[in-house]
Amino acid sequence: MMSQAKVIQDMRRLTTALMGSNVVVPNSMTDRVVQAIYSGEQNFPMMGGDWLFSLEALALVGKAMFGNDWNRAEFNVLHWQQAPVEQHKRGLEQQRRNVESRQYAPSSIASSDYTRHETKTEFEVRKEADLQRLTKSELEIPPLVSVQQMQWQNNEAALNRLTKAAKWLGDLCRKGVIKTGYGTAANLPILNGQSRFWNCINDIQHWVKDGSIEVIGSAAKMYRYKAYVSRSDLEREIRTLAHSKSIVSETDLSRLPPYLKFAVDMALAQNWLVDGRQDTTLVREAEIDAKWADAFPNITLSKSTREAIAKVLGIPDAIAINRSVAASSKSDKK
Repeated sequence: MMSQAKVIQDMRRLTTALMGSNVVVPNSMTDRVVQAIYSGEQNFPMMGGDWLFSLEALALVGKAMFGNDWNRAEFNVLHWQQAPVEQHKRGLEQQRRNVESRQYAPSSIASSDYTRHETKTEFEVRKEADLQRLTKSELEIPPLVSVQQMQWQNNEAALNRLTKAAKWLGDLCRKGVIKTGYGTAANLPILNGQSRFWNCINDIQHWVKDGSIEVIGSAAKMYRYKAYVSRSDLEREIRTLAHSKSIVSETDLSRLPPYLKFAVDMALAQNWLVDGRQDTTLVREAEIDAKWADAFPNITLSKSTREAIAKVLGIPDAIAINRSVAASSKSDKK
């Protein structure tokens, strides 16, 4: 039996070979979940200040909720209701019903003089042959249908991520936990919104399609305006999600012990983040010496303090971590 890994590998090769040929998927504007203009961040409205366009906020929520699984395919998903394999099977089922319902009726068949008619026996043989071909077709999934099925599954997974992220954000906007607003026109001041404008049965259908919400205007008439959320409120709430980046407010930073705050400020200013850089201890200590006088003009930097801060700012690689773990394990056994 072929392993699952081998099956997946072969399917990916087949997908690569067939993509861009005659693999057909619904791709019209009406089939898109999100309007094409908002499929990329470059087209998000930018208002500045604390206001963040709702779809940009949704992208941040998705990344914080799903991590690397959120891959921007979410803004290109389609309303693709039926799985290709199911559609293929239903087509075969209809063909079978059509063949099974055939009734014999004398009709001319190809012959030299076009006068011979198909006998009932010939009709039955032809009908049985068609049924056998359908039976064989029902046991095999055509390669193109398999590729379409893989595309459909990827689409469904992306739509599921988009739906969950939208509900999370929509729920907090409906509860008033995240302050909302709406823009009457591009680059005009944002008007504070009301949480009830976010009330809906389905976030995907209500506001995700174009990042707008319905607002009650004069004479109780409904208007659609671009929806915005408070960036600071979003950053506060997004910290609860599994893959969120650490977002620390200035107020929280001010409460850190002075030396720790100094280390955090240095790490951010020097971009000493976990991005594969391997700054040496000497480099870090030199930077600490250079910035210490400005941060603490009346305090002498001791050797132990310098070494401690440099160690906190260090980025050990995997080898160093494993070596440290092994050393600790040997120490525990003694």
